[in-house]
Amino acid sequence: VGAVATIARTFFVDPDVWWHIKQGAVILATHHVPTKDIYSLTLAGRPWTAYEWFGDVLLATMYHLGGMRGLEALLLVLGGAILVALYTLAAVRSGNSKAAFVATATLFVLAAVSFNLRPQMLGYLFLILTLIVLERFRQGKRRAVWALPILMLTWVNAHGSWIIGLG
Repeated sequence: VGAVATIARTFFVDPDVWWHIKQGAVILATHHVPTKDIYSLTLAGRPWTAYEWFGDVLLATMYHLGGMRGLEALLLVLGGAILVALYTLAAVRSGNSKAAFVATATLFVLAAVSFNLRPQMLGYLFLILTLIVLERFRQGKRRAVWALPILMLTWVNAHGSWIIGLG
């Protein structure tokens, strides 16, 4: 998590972040998800749905509350949650905390290039949480599977990668 804090301090704003923030601000202001394209010049008014509305609202809220520092804090929280979830998955699967640490440190090096503040960070987190639930289910903890409907409901509204979890 300390390594994620280092990345968050050198926070790079992906150009798409501003679009997501604007979309989230529109949703917060109007209290509904748009059903028509309001941004395009050539396709304005055509049917369109902001399917990542939850992620957009989260980004807009953090920007409204703290500006760039709020976005930096969100990156730190999401990145840290992803690493803690990766460690949990590796520990649950292997039963060895040291092996889980090595696996998480290795995956962090590979995943760090993808840690930019977009709704896909929520997709990464939900994928890992889904794998944790499925691993616990595989280990005989049958009640764990009841977390999947809530997880999927949130994931469907946060990022388009939900189809991976469905699969």
